Amino acid sequence: MNSNTYLLTGAAEIQAEWFHQVRVVGLTAGASVPDWIIKEVETNVLEKELKINEGEAAVNPEVEEQKTTDVEKKNDQVVEEAVDTQNEPAVDHEEFDMESFHLPRYTPGDIIQATVVQVGNDEILVDVGQKSEGVIPRKEFSADSSVLPTDVLNVGDEITVMVVRNEDQEGRLTFSKKRADQRQHWIKFTESLNQNEVIEGKVLELVKGGLIVDIGVRAFMPASLAERRFTSDLKHLVGETVRVRLVEVDPEKRRAIVNRKMVLEEEAVAGRDAFWQNTHEGDVVKGVVRRLTKFGAFVDLGGIDGLLHISDLDYYRVKDPSEVVSIDQQLELKVLKLDPDAGRISLGLKQMKMEPWEAFAHDFASGDVVHGTVVRITPWGAFVNVRPGIDGLIHISELDNRRVEKVDDVVSVGKEVEAKILEIDLNRKRLSLSLRALLGEESYDQDTMDQMIEEVQEQENQ
Repeated sequence: MNSNTYLLTGAAEIQAEWFHQVRVVGLTAGASVPDWIIKEVETNVLEKELKINEGEAAVNPEVEEQKTTDVEKKNDQVVEEAVDTQNEPAVDHEEFDMESFHLPRYTPGDIIQATVVQVGNDEILVDVGQKSEGVIPRKEFSADSSVLPTDVLNVGDEITVMVVRNEDQEGRLTFSKKRADQRQHWIKFTESLNQNEVIEGKVLELVKGGLIVDIGVRAFMPASLAERRFTSDLKHLVGETVRVRLVEVDPEKRRAIVNRKMVLEEEAVAGRDAFWQNTHEGDVVKGVVRRLTKFGAFVDLGGIDGLLHISDLDYYRVKDPSEVVSIDQQLELKVLKLDPDAGRISLGLKQMKMEPWEAFAHDFASGDVVHGTVVRITPWGAFVNVRPGIDGLIHISELDNRRVEKVDDVVSVGKEVEAKILEIDLNRKRLSLSLRALLGEESYDQDTMDQMIEEVQEQENQ
């Protein structure tokens, strides 16, 4: 192994002295190392390399001075030649401005302005006043690798770039828009941290322990600071734009940590205050189901939770809340009761729709035919479910034209039947049905049916 080989566990362990008199640097990582750590180390290595180049230029002022003297001698020689030719006929008598022949000299780390001359998704060519165009490689364009240069740049645009290397094999300068942006971002982030500002960022990827958020640089958001309530599954945030606060900024280590939970908590407090101030019993509110229990569902109303009790889910008997609602489902609910002192909110879902008997009476009338399922058999008849929460009675005398001794001689539990409606009694919530009426024979009159139903009710109460 080369003596100049170093084993790292993170970018913070890189030391500047490793790069003195070094022209080639290699980087090797194991297959299990996350991409964001590799990128962070690569960026840190290049930054150290830039600082070394700047330092070497400062350490050798005599070399730079000698280069400057050589250039000045060459310029003096050109001026003398120009003077010697003044007596000769000249086509253009304008004096040469020798300063215009001096091309700007850039060193790695310089921040300069550049004009876009060609845009591609692999590289961007820019004009910085040199003898040839400079190049911005795709990986040096943006911290968000999903952003395409062709989507955001046009020929002629003025952009800020950082000098990365003087010349490549084609004699072109290499620049980085990403690093120029990041340098400005670090300055702005320090100010944002001091002023406790809320900023926006796009969640790029899920990593061990949290998320990577693009806020201009790659910031880390711990899982514990991503949601109001801790959750181990944060995949739903990837690709989303989120509002966060900076809690740590370290430009030297190129580290930024952000907190979304803090912002969500502040928004929740504002939402709670607005809710109690503006909401009254009987109002209709919107919410999202966050948690299910045996006795109901807790609904997030925007910073404050309300309880949707199992008895208020629907008009029919609900055995488990999951039969009616699910996690993350959006609902419109009626506010049934408010208790500001206890901080309790009672919500109703069934109250948002018509009561089943009223809805049935609205849709059907006596003489109509309905479809249903036999759900219970008694000695005096069969009960048929025609809608959730509505059972109708087919009296034993209405099962067939012939005399029926036992109800289960004609129907059985689970059998689907079509029956004719004899009567809908909204006040007593009773529905009288008949199979016999569909057979063409005259059924019992209504008075007889009422008497039969009364007998059934008396027997049930005994």
